[in-house]
Amino acid sequence: MSDVAAKARDFASNAELFVRWFDRIVSDETSALNMRSLHEILGVLQAAAARLTGVAPGDDSEDTFEFDGPSAAGILRRKLPVDAYSAVFDPFEYDPREVDPPKPVMAMISDDLSDIYRNLMEGLVLFQRGEAQSALWHWHFTYYAHWGRHLSHAQSAIWQYLSEGNWS
Repeated sequence: MSDVAAKARDFASNAELFVRWFDRIVSDETSALNMRSLHEILGVLQAAAARLTGVAPGDDSEDTFEFDGPSAAGILRRKLPVDAYSAVFDPFEYDPREVDPPKPVMAMISDDLSDIYRNLMEGLVLFQRGEAQSALWHWHFTYYAHWGRHLSHAQSAIWQYLSEGNWS
């Protein structure tokens, strides 16, 4: 097995952990959402993403993954004990010579999780079709361009919630 295929397989197993969790929570109205478990899953995913290697994109192929993000986010919104939080979009935006620091933006954990899911699934579709290099490129690129920020911000918000004694 090539190095690219091995790295893609390793990341795919971590992506699938999150995807299985997400699918179970969204598809079963009665399944509970445990914030500690979510925090752990996101930590595993973050560690796996830190090991992703940049590769050249593979052959272009059609994206065949369709996902109803707003519907999934709505289900998550009902299950999450907290959802909305504020975050600074770009912490390096601050210029000490300016009077006003960067303004926080409102974000939602439910939207973060849905965006992470979409980007992971797009790569998993490629991986399952045998396009390991394209999958690895997709996960690495979208991690730094999109879902990594959602992951980091959601982790921070969940950590804050848990740190206030909400351990169940």
